[in-house]
Amino acid sequence: MGYKPFSNRNRYVSSDDCLITESLPSHIMNSIHNCFTDLFVKYNIWPSYYPNIEKDFARYYLNLRIGNDINPLQYVDIDGLEWYERIDIFEWTFIYLYDNLGAEYIESLNQCIMNLNKEFERLHYAYRVIAGLFIEVISTSELLAIDDALSVPDANVKTHLQQAIRLISPSQITPDYRNSIKESISAVEAYCRDLTHESTLDRAIPKLSLHPQIRQSIFDLYCYTNDKKSGARHAWMDQTNPPTHDEAIFILVSASNFVNYLTKLHSKSV
Repeated sequence: MGYKPFSNRNRYVSSDDCLITESLPSHIMNSIHNCFTDLFVKYNIWPSYYPNIEKDFARYYLNLRIGNDINPLQYVDIDGLEWYERIDIFEWTFIYLYDNLGAEYIESLNQCIMNLNKEFERLHYAYRVIAGLFIEVISTSELLAIDDALSVPDANVKTHLQQAIRLISPSQITPDYRNSIKESISAVEAYCRDLTHESTLDRAIPKLSLHPQIRQSIFDLYCYTNDKKSGARHAWMDQTNPPTHDEAIFILVSASNFVNYLTKLHSKSV
């Protein structure tokens, strides 16, 4: 709800309307922990993965010897971790769940993440979680477009889009916009190649049943990623026009929308 406390309305205390960025304060940490508590209490899925996650987190994330089992949701609270390192651990845990939970639990996980994003909005946090990864705030429609594209039954598309998100995640000390753009357009290329059985995107696009202007728009987007000034897909020859966060988000959302559009077209033709 859009309630604003009496103390804020009457300026007895400062407003909390500004977005919280580049930090993970305790009340935001609590909201994330509450998300996992809901998974355990409301949906009873924690026991189904708990015995293995401690071993895998210790062995494959912390690179410890076998036998040193550590719970990631307890480890994330230790002193000395930077805010983005904590987000790394939360992301690892979400992705672990997506990869290891049974299909009957995935919808519960999605619902908890949806509730978490509502909490982030209420608490004016500048990030959202999509497919287990944190991303800087974008519109709800854009989040839904990316989420739909991630559900396409093509493993390569999902891998490329996840990597595009990961490269601009707040857990990255230095976001990599160039390679995020590369991964986004690679998702489109992988899907087009899969649908047409061609070896490259520029060969695949003409074989798709698209309106000429739509075909041209995706081709222009592909040309942008090949431009020497952006250095997205090739060596950065002219380092005068580095891609920005806004451009990386634009390409990510555009690629997701195009994947979704192709999915609808393909479903009608089969």
